[in-house]
Amino acid sequence: MQASEINISAENKQLEAYNVRFKLFDIPVLYVPYFSIPITDERQSGLLYSTIDSSQKSGIEVTMPYYWNISENMDATITTRYMSKRGTQLQTEYRYLSDLQSGTINLEYLDRDNLLTNNNDSRYLARLQHVGNFSDRFRAYIDYTTISDDNYLIDLGSAQYNSNDAYLYQIGELAYFGDTWRATVQIQDFEVLGSHTPSYKTEPHIEISSQQALPFSIAVFDIYSELTRFVTPDKNLPEAQRYHIEAGITLPISTPSWFINSELKLLQTTYHQENIPLNSSLKENVSRTLPKFRMHGGINFDKQLAYQGNNYTQTLEPQLQYLYIPNEDQSAIGVYDTTTLQDDYNGLFRDKRFSGLDRIAQANQYSWGVTSRLLNAENQELFRLSLGRIVYLNNNDSALHKEQTIATEESALASEIYLRLNRKWQFTGDIQYNTDTSTTNKSQSKIDYQFSKNQTIQLNHRYTRNVSGIRIEQVSLLSNVILNENWQVVGRLTQDLQQKRSLESYLGMQYNSCCWGIRLSYHRHINSNLEEQNINNDNRDAFNSGFKIEFVYNGMSGKRSPDSIADMFNSSIFGYKRPYFLNN
Repeated sequence: MQASEINISAENKQLEAYNVRFKLFDIPVLYVPYFSIPITDERQSGLLYSTIDSSQKSGIEVTMPYYWNISENMDATITTRYMSKRGTQLQTEYRYLSDLQSGTINLEYLDRDNLLTNNNDSRYLARLQHVGNFSDRFRAYIDYTTISDDNYLIDLGSAQYNSNDAYLYQIGELAYFGDTWRATVQIQDFEVLGSHTPSYKTEPHIEISSQQALPFSIAVFDIYSELTRFVTPDKNLPEAQRYHIEAGITLPISTPSWFINSELKLLQTTYHQENIPLNSSLKENVSRTLPKFRMHGGINFDKQLAYQGNNYTQTLEPQLQYLYIPNEDQSAIGVYDTTTLQDDYNGLFRDKRFSGLDRIAQANQYSWGVTSRLLNAENQELFRLSLGRIVYLNNNDSALHKEQTIATEESALASEIYLRLNRKWQFTGDIQYNTDTSTTNKSQSKIDYQFSKNQTIQLNHRYTRNVSGIRIEQVSLLSNVILNENWQVVGRLTQDLQQKRSLESYLGMQYNSCCWGIRLSYHRHINSNLEEQNINNDNRDAFNSGFKIEFVYNGMSGKRSPDSIADMFNSSIFGYKRPYFLNN
């Protein structure tokens, strides 16, 4: 930046410049008669840096954001987004913070999409997020999103959701926390995008739970109850009221070297179902009573090792669980909020096979698993291997639904592995392998090579044998490389091995100086294919590609944004799985 006059005011905390000429690598690109920027980290109203983008689906895009510092506890960002093929969109974000309340309101509005020749309706997205405590006892939470049409995220994109998301989460919750009990009232819905069966809304879902320590004992009396009303806009589907209560005694015993947790509970569920289709096996009133017994224990062994002058600790951690739930025919109950859970290693020691309560699987089974770790002298984990499975003690095909029928005497063999060769190399993977059919149900693996500080290469592979009848196998390669003090490159390739096609290509370059930067990126990724309901659009391509130019302001202090590369990684549709964190 060059100017005929530059004034820096410590009192106003800003820099003012007149007759300003901006240059990129000594090439003039912009002239502004007057220009001001803050010289501190304090918030100030004003224009933010623009973004220039291009894509096949929207043409040339230019965003002009304006930041409004309303007060010390409120602000807003108003962005004008021009799209040469579609028109001009207005995007607003309002944030507030008051005592123990905080939230964000996002509105996106396009009056008319010029690409939709057969539809003149406006397109919009609105989202409200709020969290707050009214006292030490009460907490409120709201996350509600609505959009004009199913293909809004695919066509226009949004910072609120990924373009490939298939539903919008809508929830309102009020919770009360007592000393030994809690109560929650919740209204929940999933706005499913595309031509899929609408999900059930809960209007409302009420939970009350309590834990009371028994006198003169380490045992705990545990009680949980819920009342849920399921409704749906589909007149061909049944609706229901469900009341569930489970109560019993848990006996948790834990020491540094071993643990054993036991529980004995009684589960009672009552359904009142309405709008039952003709010739359906569902019944208007259903009552289900099931006892549950579970015992889960494990032992921790360790020994000291020495190798080439280094000290290590090796552990052996076997665990065993027995679970018993009697068999009962549940075909008279509809499926409202229930689906099969993941059969990974941690899932071997759950007390249920289904989420929700519409199906409680029969169980007369034991689960075994063993984990071995290798730790260095600083207790850093260098190696971990876990292996286990479920063994069914009976093979009863007469129960519930086909999805609950047990065809074998053992579950798939579940395994997890982690290997840290040194500070540069890391490998993680897990697999669910069916030994009866010699097939892999699901697997994923990841290799990370951090060849220098903030420079890494990651290769990952994902495989699932059956997702709604479709086999999925994908491989991704991504990397970020620092070329010199100012230049950095980020790239990603994702390939579909089943259909032999590219899912995503991304290449980004960033230049950083003392107080500003510029990002240049190219992207090409597959578009979701939702069944069109509200929008008639014949111009949607299978792939979308384009270029993007983004200016970055690091501030007058010269501190560079630590999230700049993370932003470029996460701009891809699959994001970035960080290897040096337990959770992603």
